[in-house]
Amino acid sequence: MPPAAQDLATVAGVHRWLDIDVAITTDDDVLQSLITAVSDQAVRYMGRDIKEQSYTRRFDGKGTDRLVLPDGPVTAVASLTISGVTVPAAASSEGTGFLFDEDGLTLFGYRFARGRLNVAVTYTGGYATVPEGVRAAVEQQVAFEYKSRNRIGQTSVSLGGQTVSLSTDELLPTVKAKLDAFKSVVPG
Repeated sequence: MPPAAQDLATVAGVHRWLDIDVAITTDDDVLQSLITAVSDQAVRYMGRDIKEQSYTRRFDGKGTDRLVLPDGPVTAVASLTISGVTVPAAASSEGTGFLFDEDGLTLFGYRFARGRLNVAVTYTGGYATVPEGVRAAVEQQVAFEYKSRNRIGQTSVSLGGQTVSLSTDELLPTVKAKLDAFKSVVPG
């Protein structure tokens, strides 16, 4: 099974988590399937795609000179219009137009006029390579699910006279903690 475009980890990375020799490929299709499924879960949990891509989005104007974009880090801005008026890129903060940073746009000589969905931005955002924290979170969750596949449906197990509760969470708390740093920023 080939990797999917949205995968946030690799089979080789999961092999490292599981301490499996990369030459042992017996369960690689199972691991690849889990990587794709967990990557989808991670994207839903974060509320955003993490990989770099182009976006065209509309926002409500709030009367301010700053707009936070939800798919950072922002790496390029192709166009900005406010209430149908094209705003040019500024050469510097001394000029008029917009400048962008990894979080969004700042206007000079303009305002994001109040209005409903009156701001249109086409930009590139996301990471060119999957951040270490996201990759590690997906690998950890895949390793956990791979090791847990023989106890599907069990919520506890008795060992030596003691009962141990088994995790039934969709994502492990430690995985969620790693992904929290990359959750979507909602423009306000």
